[in-house]
Amino acid sequence: MYLSTIAQTAYNKMLPMDTTTWQHFGMMYGVKTSSVQSITIFPNSVAAIDTITISGKLYKKVYELSIPAYLNYSNKTLVGYTREDTIAKKIFFKSSLVATEFVLYDFSLNVNDSTIINFPNNSFYSGYYRVDSIVTKNEVCGPRKHFYLRKHVNNSNPNLEYYEFIESIGSNFHFLYPYNNGLMQSSFSFNSGCAHKWSNGLACKKNKSIQQYQSCTASSPVWNSYVNSCVYLYFIGGLTEFSVLKEFSVYPNPANNKVVLSFSNEKSQIFSINIVDVLGKLIQSNKNVSFSAGQNTYELNTAQLESGVYSIVIENKEHKSTHPVIIQN
Repeated sequence: MYLSTIAQTAYNKMLPMDTTTWQHFGMMYGVKTSSVQSITIFPNSVAAIDTITISGKLYKKVYELSIPAYLNYSNKTLVGYTREDTIAKKIFFKSSLVATEFVLYDFSLNVNDSTIINFPNNSFYSGYYRVDSIVTKNEVCGPRKHFYLRKHVNNSNPNLEYYEFIESIGSNFHFLYPYNNGLMQSSFSFNSGCAHKWSNGLACKKNKSIQQYQSCTASSPVWNSYVNSCVYLYFIGGLTEFSVLKEFSVYPNPANNKVVLSFSNEKSQIFSINIVDVLGKLIQSNKNVSFSAGQNTYELNTAQLESGVYSIVIENKEHKSTHPVIIQN
């Protein structure tokens, strides 16, 4: 590890006033090898949505989402409260209104500083962690400091992987890292080009529609439909997407008997419109569909589809994009 020489003085907020979401991945395509046959979906993404005042301090409510945040926030479970002190450069968390808050992230740390990290679900890992290095790397949102901490004292395994967290983004394992026992996760093999240390991890962090973090786990040589990792929980792919179609929307979503695509086309074109399931199996194919320049709509019959999450892939030689949809039949 080494100390970056890239200058970065401005503090970048983690919790803007609008909704913040963290999407996570499990052992899925893009991070699994051909020798691993099973696919495990990581349970729930996390969202900091509403604000509340507790003892004169402004917090955001933290929810676990059983339906990914890019679809809706209706099915959510309150797991605690978080706030940000931009002067101290710290993120605080408390699991209930009456619980004592603790420092979840400290972005004011310098190399060789020590800080206490508490693991409420496994005190064995609690203790002082020292910052071995701080490296500035370019993320989707720009250059961000990566902090690498290690527990050096009373550690039965001194070669244990570093605890890494990123300014304005959080842990590369999970936003609520101490509650998810990140250091207990087994390391695993991964596809070339994506060296993630754990079988679970952070795929994407975003505010509103703006991505701030993009994990390498989105890149997969075994997946042909390219999507971004903000929808990685159900659709695994990469970032290659060309924006020929404008103002694209899919409705209703969730849907049952039909799905309507609405978009603006820059010129007359012919597309293939396919529906694939979460494993990439082609469910419905519509080839050589003509669209005129300007506003277009196209209706897909989904009455025969089983309930579940699917991907609508629209493509030709100039454009390829993937759009998630939930079917409830």
